[in-house]
Amino acid sequence: MNITALKEVLKRVRDFFKTDKSSISAVFFDKPRILIWFLVSYFVMVSRYVRSSTVYPLFSFMMMSIVLFSYIIFVYFVSSNIAEKILRYANSVRRISTRTEKERLIPIFKEVYSRAFRNNRIIGRKIKPYIVDSVEINAFIIGRNTLVITRGAIETFNDEELKGIIAHEFGHLNNFDGQIALLIKFCTTIFLWIFIAVSFIFKLLEKSFENSFIGDLFGMVRQLLEGVVKFVLFIWTLIISGGSRRKEYNADMYAKSIGYGEQLKCALYIMYDMEISDKKGLMQNLKRTHPILAYRIERLEN
Repeated sequence: MNITALKEVLKRVRDFFKTDKSSISAVFFDKPRILIWFLVSYFVMVSRYVRSSTVYPLFSFMMMSIVLFSYIIFVYFVSSNIAEKILRYANSVRRISTRTEKERLIPIFKEVYSRAFRNNRIIGRKIKPYIVDSVEINAFIIGRNTLVITRGAIETFNDEELKGIIAHEFGHLNNFDGQIALLIKFCTTIFLWIFIAVSFIFKLLEKSFENSFIGDLFGMVRQLLEGVVKFVLFIWTLIISGGSRRKEYNADMYAKSIGYGEQLKCALYIMYDMEISDKKGLMQNLKRTHPILAYRIERLEN
């Protein structure tokens, strides 16, 4: 392989993991609680090494450096193109393909994108529209550069209403909701895999010492661990759901601020007319990620 070919390979690898550095720094400046969470979790992770630094200074420094390096790599990975590509694949997201889709959706997207870009300090230049072949009426973002609309939404809304829906999604991009969601999703996934591994080890130990006090002890610890994890995940779900509802209101107000409030309101009214269903229970209402449609319409009308 000659030098030119090697440089081309390295360039492609770099572009594959390329991160919008201004955006990730903007997340921490605009949402300082995210930075605080990372710092607190880091110091909790390395606290044991800080305590032992006087006895084993070199080992403690190495471990703290490894943890810090792991955190930096994690943030870089979650903010890179590869994370978005993984989630696009996981959600069966595809690019706009047919002539009909291109002729209708691309002009709508470009109009809203142009207005959002002119009226905002952080909307990137690489955002692209995608489609999910689902009858569900929905739209969502992934990371910083992926805006997804379902076939159900495309078939349900007219062009003006679609502009309101797309403007709402640009509101999520403006508030860094996509990047924060990626951080939360990958953090939760890592946490669950660690828990599954630990639970599996305890189960093996429990079976190895079956019908003995030690086996029963391992079983009790495993059950206690599972109970604690389920409780933590339950509380975490409630916190995330509450935050998600606030983000929907903020995205609605953003769409209104760039001139698409009326279009979004019309789209929400269509969904409101289709929403009549059975009464939801307390837990379902606590876990819901979107506010009641009537409340969203009320805010847009005020």
